[in-house]
Amino acid sequence: MLKLHYLGPEGSFSHLCAVAVLARLNDAFLLSPCLKLELVLEGVEAGDMGLLPLENSVGGGVQGSLDGVYRLSSSKQVLIEYVLPVTHSLYGFGAFEEIQEIKAHYQAHLQCAEFLAANFPKAKLIECASNSQGIASLISSDTTQAAIGNALCAELHSVPLLRAKINDRDNNRTRFWLLGEAGSLNLAQNEGQQRLASLAFDIPLGVSGGLVRSLRCFSERGINLTRIESRPSTYDLGQYVFFVDILVTPALAEALDELRGFVRHFRLLGEYSIWPDGDGRFIQPTCS
Repeated sequence: MLKLHYLGPEGSFSHLCAVAVLARLNDAFLLSPCLKLELVLEGVEAGDMGLLPLENSVGGGVQGSLDGVYRLSSSKQVLIEYVLPVTHSLYGFGAFEEIQEIKAHYQAHLQCAEFLAANFPKAKLIECASNSQGIASLISSDTTQAAIGNALCAELHSVPLLRAKINDRDNNRTRFWLLGEAGSLNLAQNEGQQRLASLAFDIPLGVSGGLVRSLRCFSERGINLTRIESRPSTYDLGQYVFFVDILVTPALAEALDELRGFVRHFRLLGEYSIWPDGDGRFIQPTCS
């Protein structure tokens, strides 16, 4: 049986997303928690599926995800995007006023920054590999520590709730990518459902206006970009790989052909549908 690898132990938001994705897939997969992002990618490279958090609406991009996907073999692609609503709460064994240290994944600290600054200005923020790890590490005899997480994780480890819904924004959502072998899932498309294409490229060094010329391939055909981000190429200082999300239109193939003829390295990371969030709504990208 194929595995679906996800980041974090049981009870993480990646676990919640993996369960939601499996509920919509016809194929059977064995859930496989991974404590490191690299282990998820290794599983994908070995022929399984992988689920990675890509971007949060408050905290921004998740460190390492784009770089990791870019390093995968070209036959491995983004198959689905799933947008998961995120609600953070505070858990611990002590009283609210006793807390001196708060454990969480760095993204959770960012997404609850206003609450933490207002209520715990002197508390030490301890970064963990996942929120689940932070909650699991709490011990009942230490009333000075607390952790940020979700209700499932707290229930799994029998940790009491201190304060519910501490995230700064009610519309907090995280994009997840389901990764696997291109064409390995037979997914029906809903008529009218928007699709995205994600690609990565770098431009020849020293070419004036190279990025503008690259983006003009899309703008001149009326194709909207929903996201662009640069990452170090690792070739040399000052050289970058540009990651772009694009709304799929009939003119996209022609635009990509033109782009391939200009850029130095090009990779199509995937063309995929955006699956609905927990409210049953499809998340439509904001066009730019």
